[in-house]
Amino acid sequence: MLTLQLAKCVNYVSEPASTPFFAVFVGVWTYFRHYLNLWILWAVYTQFDLIPPENRAVFDPLNDKWMVWWMKWQIFTPIFLLQCINLFWYFLIWRILFRVVFLNIQKDERSDDEEDSEESKQVDGADKKQ
Repeated sequence: MLTLQLAKCVNYVSEPASTPFFAVFVGVWTYFRHYLNLWILWAVYTQFDLIPPENRAVFDPLNDKWMVWWMKWQIFTPIFLLQCINLFWYFLIWRILFRVVFLNIQKDERSDDEEDSEESKQVDGADKKQ
């Protein structure tokens, strides 16, 4: 997703300007990862039965007959599981947006934690050598 990379780059250059870019990313994510994905799930669930019965009778790839009854669930299940993962990520994205907009927390917490842990390891290692 180009919008996520753009929001990250703007965050490193100018943190106050990153909020609008992140909001655009949330909009793009919502449309492509949830709205369209739910339409695909709905279409697979409801319109699979519109395939002519003679094409759903047997699984015969050589004669171009692929859609047996269980194929509906073979298509639906992985997309549904992907939607579940996307919902978890969506929760995390909204949590970040909530913190930026309502709590005015604009710094990346992970960056400071990683640097602090590396510095503490170096200090601990220096103390052990002495």
